[in-house]
Amino acid sequence: MQKTLNSWMNLINYKKVAVIAAAIGIAACLLPESAQGGIGKASGSSTNTSRLSFDINTSLADQNPSNCVGYFPGAIKNFNIEGGFTNSFICGNSVCPPGNVKVTKLRKESTSGNVLDLYIGSEKKQVKLAGLQSLLSIKSPPNFNVETNDIVRYDITFGNTYEPALVFFVQSKDSKLINDLSGLDQLKDRIPGLFPSRDVIVSDDGNTAVLNGGVFSFSLQATSQQKSAATAIVTLLALGSLSTLSLLRRSEVGRFFKNKIGVR
Repeated sequence: MQKTLNSWMNLINYKKVAVIAAAIGIAACLLPESAQGGIGKASGSSTNTSRLSFDINTSLADQNPSNCVGYFPGAIKNFNIEGGFTNSFICGNSVCPPGNVKVTKLRKESTSGNVLDLYIGSEKKQVKLAGLQSLLSIKSPPNFNVETNDIVRYDITFGNTYEPALVFFVQSKDSKLINDLSGLDQLKDRIPGLFPSRDVIVSDDGNTAVLNGGVFSFSLQATSQQKSAATAIVTLLALGSLSTLSLLRRSEVGRFFKNKIGVR
């Protein structure tokens, strides 16, 4: 009687572990790609033929509670520029530290019409939307227009600096871009931007500007997926359950043969 009861209990445990293993396997398959980590590969050039490249972690969660501002510390990795400019000109070091990304809508001041919080050149001048459009036009994709009121702005800072080392712009009506970097994965057009601290000539009315070599554009290549800590935990749990399942299976098989040959 006791032997029969033990067999039933082992069989029940075996089934429980099988169910757990199956459930964990399904959970791992259902994890969204964004939870597994996406690394976008960006590469492009500036108007002075400098070549730039960097990685951007598009799976980071927004660290700012506001729907109007997204903040993603450390989202930029391996930034590198060579040619007319060097890393030292952009981030102050030969090897740039991780860069932080601040995302907002491109806005202008209601009174002056100047682009809000954008100061360019050594004189820290402001420009109007028309001036910014003239700056970016040489590197912009067709039909790109900052005056359409649907521009998302990305400010990149390195270290503890407040002023952005580079700013790039995406024309899109999708407000989700502000709080979710994964939307960048879907962009096919070149993305224009500028290095605000580079030399610039701005007209007195702010409607025209020429930035000497400081305008760039880049394209995002297909992202590579990296397993996150959550995925790794799921994998370990699944392996643990399968190991337990294997042990129970061997235990049942061993007991079966012992009973058949009369070993007690």
